[in-house]
Amino acid sequence: MSLLTDPAGADGPPAAPRAARPALLGLCVVVACLLAYRECGECDFIWDDVPAVRENSLLADLATLPRLFRTPYPTPEHGTGLYRPLLMASFALDRAWLGHDSVGYHAMNLAWHALAALAVFALLRRVSGDDRIAAAAALLFAVHPVHVEAVAGLVGRADLMATAFTLLALLACERACAATGRTGVAAWAVVAAACYALGLLCKEAAVVTPALAVLVVCCRPPDAPGASAALLEPRRVARRLAWVLGGQLLALAAYLLARRAVVGGLGVGDAVLVRSGIPPFARLPVMGPVLLDYLRMLVLPLGLSGSYAVNSRPDLLRAAAVDPVGWAAAAALALGAAAVFAYRRSFPALAAGAAWFGLALAPVANLLLPIGTIKAERLLYLPSVGACWALGAGVMACVRRGARPGASAWARGGAAALLPALLFAGIVGANLRVRVWWDAESFWRDVLAVQPGDPAGHIGLGFAHYEAGLIRRANGAEGEGAAEGAELAAAVEEFRTAGRLSPGMVQAHVLEGEARAALGDRAGALAALERAFEVAPTPDLRMQRGLARLENGDAAGGRADLELACREAPGSARAWNALALLERAAGRFAAAADCAGRALECRPDFAPALFNRGAALVDGGRPVDALPPLARLVALEPAHAGGLAYQGIARLSAGGAAVSAAAAADLARALDLDPGLFATAAGPLAEALEAAGDGAGAARVRAEIGRRRGEGSGGR
Repeated sequence: MSLLTDPAGADGPPAAPRAARPALLGLCVVVACLLAYRECGECDFIWDDVPAVRENSLLADLATLPRLFRTPYPTPEHGTGLYRPLLMASFALDRAWLGHDSVGYHAMNLAWHALAALAVFALLRRVSGDDRIAAAAALLFAVHPVHVEAVAGLVGRADLMATAFTLLALLACERACAATGRTGVAAWAVVAAACYALGLLCKEAAVVTPALAVLVVCCRPPDAPGASAALLEPRRVARRLAWVLGGQLLALAAYLLARRAVVGGLGVGDAVLVRSGIPPFARLPVMGPVLLDYLRMLVLPLGLSGSYAVNSRPDLLRAAAVDPVGWAAAAALALGAAAVFAYRRSFPALAAGAAWFGLALAPVANLLLPIGTIKAERLLYLPSVGACWALGAGVMACVRRGARPGASAWARGGAAALLPALLFAGIVGANLRVRVWWDAESFWRDVLAVQPGDPAGHIGLGFAHYEAGLIRRANGAEGEGAAEGAELAAAVEEFRTAGRLSPGMVQAHVLEGEARAALGDRAGALAALERAFEVAPTPDLRMQRGLARLENGDAAGGRADLELACREAPGSARAWNALALLERAAGRFAAAADCAGRALECRPDFAPALFNRGAALVDGGRPVDALPPLARLVALEPAHAGGLAYQGIARLSAGGAAVSAAAAADLARALDLDPGLFATAAGPLAEALEAAGDGAGAARVRAEIGRRRGEGSGGR
């Protein structure tokens, strides 16, 4: 059944492989993973890790695990037309076991990478029939620097898990075709279908597994480890393969139905090529140079970057669509593929590796189906197995030639040192790349060092400065004011640069507005939002502009924007909640409660609307009606200080010693969380303590109120 068996060449048949200990070789693969990626524990939450993992409220409790299978990736608010519930479930388990410490998350990523590398060794050992080729390929895969993005970036776990399950599915498929009895065939077919389904639930790129299964079965020589007489009968193998593929197609159908029900479609909602206006026939010249650079990165992993400008520059994409260089690159790829096919019997491992690379890259190559990313190193994780397969076979061929009788000492030494040299270079390169991912500022400075014109790089660096400024403000330490201002000013400059490089990038203008607002530059914040609104006059941006107008004293313009945003997008919880804020500030508490209620009709668990409705009802004299939304808010966010304070005030109005004690507990907890609520919560706390029978506690609180008033602190 083998289509790519290694024939005897001019130098005679290859030497028989020496007996090797698979367990020892597997241990070497794990050690190589640890040596290359041992410093991943120093990495922080970077870029997409922040909304998907660190700030994802869906991961707060294991009770939400079933909900993850009904939710787009990573959250309904940040949905990207993707469906990866098993990935999110793994993050939820990490949160439950490890808390918010990034070290544990990265350790799990490294464990998945080691599992994938072991699966590469196990699969190629059975497919190639040579332990040394399998070990060389797995070791090269384990230390390749191009995998740093997938291993060091937490969201890269999608590629790690999908690849691991794909390789396990292929192992099960191969075992099913080599099994001796019907029971064995059926059992392995079920395992293959199950692993395929698990891979799909981690990342959509696993869809290519059935095609890789055909390649693996066709490439496996009959005398490979574990071979049976079944492999000598191609028709029997074909029938077994058909059964395995049938099970995988059923798994695919079930996955597509679930994806359609959750995401609302089968494709990616935010495809870059579609958003950039690139027609289908012009995809080849756009992707030709990208695919060639993928090959270059696998052979020579220099100039790597965590972000590529082509992903965020529609102008670059449109220019590439008519660039003759792009067509030349596409033609070069086609000629290379034709040459590999023509010499497939002379260089079987090269042909098999190239076939694997092409098949595995097809779902993310933006040719058959446009996706949300044009170029990313993490997309090479599964395709790189083919490259490492071909390279490992080539290295072993060099070793065999160096060991031939009559070979010079230089040839023998060079052949023996080839694999160790490649592994050493990979380990050093991977360690250097991992350090780039230690913190956000290092990461984005490295991106800009490689691609100074990448607007996404400037946005990322600006956001790193912005977060640093907010952290300094929260610390409130003496002497932090100047440093805080410098961080926020640097953020403004980076966001402005991104806006100049890509005027159509709405995010750059919006973030500039937020950074200017944090600096106290309200006029500049409004101007930045005006630029964003000119690019994309959406209801959400109209709402943000309305809030900025209110901050600048334009009450009429702000109200007009907010009311129009609610009419344009009646299903926008954020717009209705913003209008509720305006009504509360104006003292129209009944109208504020109604607007917050409309927001909750759109999103029943929208925490800001729950707070605004409860606060408006309390301030409007309806504290009993405020208890349900406030109780729901505190159940969702137990540390919401404002929600606890208003819940305590609402409970106090109900009377009774038991209720008053609960009110006092709420108010005391709110003050512990946010001492700035003293003016709001101290008086009700004293009343609640007195009603609960704690006169001494009430006296202490009133004494503190009097002391602060005497100091002229404004009641805070």
